[in-house]
Order: sequence, then structure tokens, then C-alpha cells
Amino acid sequence: MPRKQKLSNIDMKKELKEFKKGDIFEKQITYLLYPEEKALYSFCKKILQNKFATSPDGKSYNYYDIFIASYPINKHSKKLTKIQLLIFLNFLRIYNPPKHKIQNDNYNIILLYTEILFSNYRGFDLSLSYDLSNIEVSLLFKFINEIAYEKASLEYFPHKNYNYILHNSNNLINFKDKLSSSVFEEIIFQLIPKALYSIHLPQAGDILLENNTTLEIKKNNNSNSLFPIFITSSKNAKNNNIDLLSGIGGGDIITNNEEGKVLLSYKEYDFPNINYIIPLKKEVIVRNNFIVNEGTNIASINEVFNVTNHIEDITKIYRNMIEDFRFAYIYSGIQNNYSNQLRNIKDLLSNDYNISNYILFHHTVGKINKRKTNKKKSNKNKKTKKKFNKKKK
Repeated sequence: MPRKQKLSNIDMKKELKEFKKGDIFEKQITYLLYPEEKALYSFCKKILQNKFATSPDGKSYNYYDIFIASYPINKHSKKLTKIQLLIFLNFLRIYNPPKHKIQNDNYNIILLYTEILFSNYRGFDLSLSYDLSNIEVSLLFKFINEIAYEKASLEYFPHKNYNYILHNSNNLINFKDKLSSSVFEEIIFQLIPKALYSIHLPQAGDILLENNTTLEIKKNNNSNSLFPIFITSSKNAKNNNIDLLSGIGGGDIITNNEEGKVLLSYKEYDFPNINYIIPLKKEVIVRNNFIVNEGTNIASINEVFNVTNHIEDITKIYRNMIEDFRFAYIYSGIQNNYSNQLRNIKDLLSNDYNISNYILFHHTVGKINKRKTNKKKSNKNKKTKKKFNKKKK
């Protein structure tokens, strides 16, 4: 018996010596995460492994390696809780460092961004579920990411404009614009049946869908300006081995509303054949409803884009988001010279230059029980899990 114990200790020390930090996630993700959470992990890992930075000594590192090496866990711990893994995934899905044209500086700015991003980790409230589908959690991590992005950028780009940190460039209009974009993304996420998770990875779109394609969201409601944006986004994604085949923008002006309701109008842009019709290496512009390359028409807009209009009742989503937004805003630590002028989420949306055109507030008071919306989302996830399990079998 003593000899057996001795050998066990030797084996354990050997295992710890050869231990790689990434293994702790790979091993436990296989049995602690639901199928759609595993799908998110695989997707994020693939994207970040396609992105590289060169260190000052000339070595090349992908973004995922830098993320794993920096993630604040005890490498000797062999057990992670589901909460810790969900926090890990929440960070992973928004991991999007600033870029610098100088390779060495690019590597250093990624390290700085990562350090600032993870500095929030130890202050997290572990009583929260950190469910990837909760609006409050999604907004929280998006805001934390924006703060880390701006703080890291400030070291290298002192003359840029900043919104989420105190800086002399703070501007109320820009600040509201940034915040309302994140809120609009979360509203749309709640409305899309095939949406798995909201993401913020480099050149990957804004929402991961069940079929492993992605969706780009812009709160602009001008189709003429959205067509070239979606073309560029889809091409960039394809170069990153991602199929970004649909987009959403603001809709038409809403003139009538029922008492006590909040309505949202949006347009869905589907472009499943875009990468077959528009060659990736060709620079194109949109002119007179045609996609043009060097003066030659490649295709008409109608051949590439299928546009459908939607009007949705978002009263429940809006009411639940009142507290979700307030929580994420305060807990993330956003600082701006005009923060005190941001009264509430209704003020944010109804005064946004774009969104105010296609969201209509009637007299809406109070909020419904937040658990109702989360329960609905949870049921949706259970259905998704069943789908994934069937596919797996």
C-alpha cells in the first residue's frame, strides 16, 4: 500500500509538470457544457486560432494561445465549476483585441488588452449564473470588453475618441450611439429563433446561428448603405473561414401602436449565395441597385439580397431589459463625462438617431418578472439541446 501511494505521487507530479493550461478546458468542456455551449467554444476557438500576432522575439502566437495563457485560473486545479467555464466562454465570445500596424506593438497591445479584460475576473459575483443567453450577462461582458478595448487603445492611440472611459474626447452622442448598438443587438438576438449566442469576435458577425453560420447586425436603416457593409462583412468573414450569410438592419417608420406596447420594425437581409456571385478578391461598390467591379456590373442587388420586413412586439423584452441594462451598466464600471445624462434605456433608444425611426414607445410603465423571459429563453435552449443531441446520435 505505501509503495502504491508513493508511485501515485510521482505520477501526479509528472502529470503536473507536463500539464498545459488549455487541457483543463478541453477535458471538462466535454462533460460540463451543453452541446450548444460546446458549439460556441469550438467556433470561438477556430476563429481566434486564425488570428496571429508576432512577439518581439519573432515568435508567432495565435489569439487563442494568448487567451489561454492569460486566463486567470489555477493551473494545478483539476476541477472547474460550470460557473467558471461559463465565465470563460463569456470572455471567449467577446475576445477582440485592438490592432496596431506595427507587429511587435500589435502583440504587446493584445497582451495589454487581455490583462485589462481579465482584471475584472476576481471581482465577479459568483452568485450569478453567467448564463450565455441572459441579456444582463451579455451586456455586462460587452461593456467590459469595450472598456478593456479603449484602455488598451489609449496607450497606443492617445488621440482617438473614447466613450467608455474618462477622456477629453467623451461625447454624449457617440456614447449613446455605442450603447444603443449593443442594446439593439440584444433585442434582435431575443427575436431570432435560430440564434444560439451573441458574439463579438474579429470578423465573425454578431450572432452565432444554429447552423454554424453567423449574422451581422447594424442599427442603420438605410438599405443603400447596408448593402456594401454586408458585402464587405461577408467577404471578411469568408476569408476567416466563416459563412456570414445574413444581416439585420433597422426597419420602416412605425406610425401606429397599441396602448402599453413597444413595437420594433427591422429588415432581414439574406444573402446565402453571396460568395458564389461576388468573387472574394474583387473590390466592389453598389451603384444604381447593381454590384459593380471596375465599372462592370457583377449582379443586381435583387440577385444577391432577399430583403424582408418585420414588425415585432418587444414589450416584454424591453421591460426585462430595463434592469438588465442598469445592472450591466453599473457593474461593468463604465465611466464617461456625460454618464449622469443617461437617464434610462427608454431615453437611450427613443433619442437614438437611427433607432427612434423604427421603435415606437407607447405609455409603458413598470416591468414584468424577469424570470418569465429567462424561462422562455431557457426552454428554447432545452429544445436546441435536444436538437444537438439528436444530431450527435
